[in-house]
Amino acid sequence: MSNTRIELLKKVDVSKPKADKNYQQMIVTHTDLVNGKTDGKKLFDFTAKAVWGTLLTANPGDVFEVERNKNDKGYWEWTGIKPSIKTDTDAPAQAVTSPTRPAASAAPSKSERVGSWETPEERAVKQIYIVRQSNITAALEYAKHNRVGKEITADYILNVAKVFEDYVFDGVRTPVNDQPE
Repeated sequence: MSNTRIELLKKVDVSKPKADKNYQQMIVTHTDLVNGKTDGKKLFDFTAKAVWGTLLTANPGDVFEVERNKNDKGYWEWTGIKPSIKTDTDAPAQAVTSPTRPAASAAPSKSERVGSWETPEERAVKQIYIVRQSNITAALEYAKHNRVGKEITADYILNVAKVFEDYVFDGVRTPVNDQPE
């Protein structure tokens, strides 16, 4: 058993139960005041009943003493919580830095990374890369079957892939030019 102190950085995010599930989950974005690290904790309503109700009504800036225990798999579970106050001995929040993003303030913005999760912007960019990669593969197959005996250039493949990408994202149909370049 171990206790830690946290400060909420934003209102907890609670998911709606999915059709095939009968439980909810919440993401608690907080600063661990003991070590100064910003983190996100995922809690399920069936495992953290003692903590769930308290955090539902909590507001950004609220400070709590969290009782936690390690489960059978070695992960910390929050088993109890009580309101607390911020003291002068609390560690300051550490700024999160990366090569692509400057140091962040203690309170993250809506799309800033908390924990190891991707931001919505990073997910969107990743989806574009996935669609482009898939469309290049599809364009290669298209060329293999439709340009028999004709030269297949990188420009041709990229143009066909762009047509496929435009269709995926915008529903726009542009004819593929099968004439030799």
